[in-house]
Amino acid sequence: MFVDLVVIQDHSGSACTANASTLDQTVDNGAISTDSRQIAFLITQAENAIDQAVSDCDMTQGDAGRLRDLLAQSSTSLAASDLFSAANALYSACEMFD
Repeated sequence: MFVDLVVIQDHSGSACTANASTLDQTVDNGAISTDSRQIAFLITQAENAIDQAVSDCDMTQGDAGRLRDLLAQSSTSLAASDLFSAANALYSACEMFD
C-alpha cells in the first residue's frame, strides 16, 4: 500500500516537473512556482512514506536508500530551479516501480 502511495506521488511529481520544465520562465513564472511547490510537497510525502513501506516489507532497505537518494537529488535540483534535473531524478524514481 505505501509503495503504491510513493509511486503515485512520484508519478505526479514527475509529471508536474516535466510540465514546469517546458514553460517559459519569463512568461509562466507563476505556474512554475505553483508546480515547484506542489512537487516539493509530493517529494516530502514520498520521503515520509518510505519508512512505513520498509516496515511493512513493501520495500527493501536497498530500494528505500536508492529512492531517498533520488528524491534528495530532485529536491536539490528543484531548490536550484533546475527543473530538468529534478524531472530526471523523479523519472528515475518512478522507473524503480515499473
